[in-house]
Amino acid sequence: MRKGSRLSVTQIKETQSDYFKKLPLVVIQHSCPLCTSKDLQPLKNERNRFPKDHRPILELFDGAWIQLLQCKTCGFGFTKELPYSEDFFPSRYDTHFDAANEANNNPFKDKILDKIIADIEKYKPAPGKVLDVGSFAGVFIRKIAKRNYTSSGIEVNPTMADYTKNVLNLDVQKGTFLSTEVDKESFDVVTMIDVLEHLVDPKHIIQKVKGVLKPGGLFVIKVPNLWPQYYKQKIANLIGISDQGIFENFGHINHFSPRALRYALENLGMEVLEDQVSDSEIWPKTNLKNILKNHFRTCFNVPFKLIKTIFGINLGLNFIIYARKKDISQ
Repeated sequence: MRKGSRLSVTQIKETQSDYFKKLPLVVIQHSCPLCTSKDLQPLKNERNRFPKDHRPILELFDGAWIQLLQCKTCGFGFTKELPYSEDFFPSRYDTHFDAANEANNNPFKDKILDKIIADIEKYKPAPGKVLDVGSFAGVFIRKIAKRNYTSSGIEVNPTMADYTKNVLNLDVQKGTFLSTEVDKESFDVVTMIDVLEHLVDPKHIIQKVKGVLKPGGLFVIKVPNLWPQYYKQKIANLIGISDQGIFENFGHINHFSPRALRYALENLGMEVLEDQVSDSEIWPKTNLKNILKNHFRTCFNVPFKLIKTIFGINLGLNFIIYARKKDISQ
């Protein structure tokens, strides 16, 4: 455990209260961002530990306690405290990645992306226009372009957006999805692969996706699964292969279960086609700890997929949902 993690509930509440009185750049979420219910339960407290990297907007939050809440109505999990400065999340994700290295093929991530592309071809055969929200190093939009789709991306990380646009010559816009102008009913497919867990205001994001999809268009979402991730991280912390939390530093501000995401999509007029257990991404094998993490993640994939096949229950550490915009003309 990290220093400070054994504070009593009273001390944590006092720490949070004192801290956020001094920092008016935070909105406190008192209702569910997906369904607006106020029937909430606290799940966990974690303490931020931002590196001292000379970005003042991030250093303001170093050491701050944040809380994970869950909606009892729809099952959605979310951070109670949420930075609302326009500079925060672009700074949060402008970390020092090696863009050229991130753009290289990764056999394990390629397997996940190839499976998604095969499913897209099943539901929405080429040709068609695909928008990848959170395109990062452009791996997905390059891959799907080779399958006769016209692909483009939106990326908030300025380093990655500039690299993919100016070096790789990909069609990528720099910015957040909600702040980027996208023509209505202009895309056959919108993908968010390991993205929606990071984005403020998921309800309005789903609404905007629905607006930019053509009638019958496909929405593909891959996200971590709340409870499997919660218990996986507790075990990883206990056996010493990780000292991270599941939402510290506002990394994952949204925590979906298949039920919660299905609830949100259907209530916004989308038709959910299926949810799948997704394979886990693999850490670079640079040290023994990463090798142990990889085995820890992958050893559960087979039983999780078997449980989904037999019982229809999705316990995967990550899951994928495929949803369709209803075509009211039919």
